[in-house]
Amino acid sequence: YAEDHYNKIISYYLVPLGADVCSAILNSMGATQKAAFFGFLLDKFETHTGLRELIEHYRKCFHIVTENRNIVAHSLPEHPLYYGGYSGVIYKLNRLGKPIPYQATESDLQEVYETIQTLIGYGAEVEAMIRKQRIFVLEGANWTKKRAKKDREVFEAWIAYIETPPLPRALIPRQLAEDQKAGRPPQKPSGQ
Repeated sequence: YAEDHYNKIISYYLVPLGADVCSAILNSMGATQKAAFFGFLLDKFETHTGLRELIEHYRKCFHIVTENRNIVAHSLPEHPLYYGGYSGVIYKLNRLGKPIPYQATESDLQEVYETIQTLIGYGAEVEAMIRKQRIFVLEGANWTKKRAKKDREVFEAWIAYIETPPLPRALIPRQLAEDQKAGRPPQKPSGQ
């Protein structure tokens, strides 16, 4: 659902191109390309400062949540036969195939789930706002001045009302977490 909101927000900037062209563009991109393209579209088309700030915050949250989800979804816990059950560590293979341990207590995993749920709600609000804003841009000339003024006032009040969620906490490799606790400078895990 979070990814669906993300794609829809991007697609509102591509409405004049048609749904088939928009789909072809977005479906041909990986996550990194899509994020860069999203930034390009915002720089080119988004002129409303308040809405842009909400969207930028959403993009940051989405990136962290996506990374956390990928770590959890593509990891395995420590083997229960050797360690007596789940001990709060998961292993994710890096690009070289080396398993990298991540601290992931049960509360960490619950937090990942809850931040995804929060992002879904926030994404739905941002998506609804961008839909309304794009209607102003695409059809604004056809509205009466009185209606347009009232709609803009409602839109501004809506932006002021929305609370941005805090940035999610990123899951980090266990060695990095241990270095931080010990006050050592962070080291990039070997093989990453």
